Amino acid sequence: MKARVLLLVFILNAFTVSCQKNPVANTSADQPERLIVMTAFDAEMEALRAQAQIEDRQVINGRTFFVGKLAGKDVVLVQSGESMVNAAMTTQAALDHFPASGIVFSGIAGGVNPGLNIGDVVAPAQWGQYQEQLFARQTEEGWQAGQGEFGNFGMMFPQPVS
Repeated sequence: MKARVLLLVFILNAFTVSCQKNPVANTSADQPERLIVMTAFDAEMEALRAQAQIEDRQVINGRTFFVGKLAGKDVVLVQSGESMVNAAMTTQAALDHFPASGIVFSGIAGGVNPGLNIGDVVAPAQWGQYQEQLFARQTEEGWQAGQGEFGNFGMMFPQPVS
């Protein structure tokens, strides 16, 4: 009986410890709000860092966040890597650790539309997951990739975000 009581106490203690809340992220009230500027590729980040005055460098969840000024504005520069999943994870980490005045994604961001030029500011009318393509299937009539809802620019078949 004593062994069962000890086992129960041990299990309850382990359960209580495992359910404790994780430490709150580092979002100190004395930090200024900063514009979070994200990129996907090395070349995009290098161009931003060349124009910025970096004051601090922090590695959070494997991503390097550069804290400083860009064009006189307080910023956090971070490279998310490719994909909407990486962008979402990096955005959440940035928001968890830095007071943000806004978020801007700088770079091509999958922009393969030939109607866009370097320097264009784009707000999408619709979103598509260009990394979630359909694979074509061979049929008696030839290769069939299905009907895409968005333009594929001759190479991809994106699906709508649901």
